[in-house]
Formats: sequence, C-alpha cells, structure tokens
Amino acid sequence: MATEAHLPVILGRSIGIFTYQGLSLQTRYNSTVRVNPNYPQALALISWNSVTPFCHFCL
Repeated sequence: MATEAHLPVILGRSIGIFTYQGLSLQTRYNSTVRVNPNYPQALALISWNSVTPFCHFCL
C-alpha cells in the first residue's frame, strides 16, 4: 500500500466498467493507463496531495 505522501494519480482512457463481484475495470484494444502522468491536472492533484492530509474515510 502506498504511504499517504506517495499516493499515485492514475489516468485511464477508454476504460470499460463492469460489475463482477463488485466494481471492476476492463481495458480495451485502444485503452491507455498512465501512472503519475505529466499533465497539468495530474500535477495539480499530486501537488494537492502533498499538502493535504489523506482522508481515510474518503475511500
């Protein structure tokens, strides 16, 4: 498990969602998954996470 200060930002494109014993994600032939992408929105989330305490009740 990631520590509070090192939670990744995960970006998924063309990801399918289906229900099988809970919620699951499914990739397709044109899916893209990036961890900590270098996009302004992702960098803002990473920066926000570094200064905002992690909420254990938000999961």
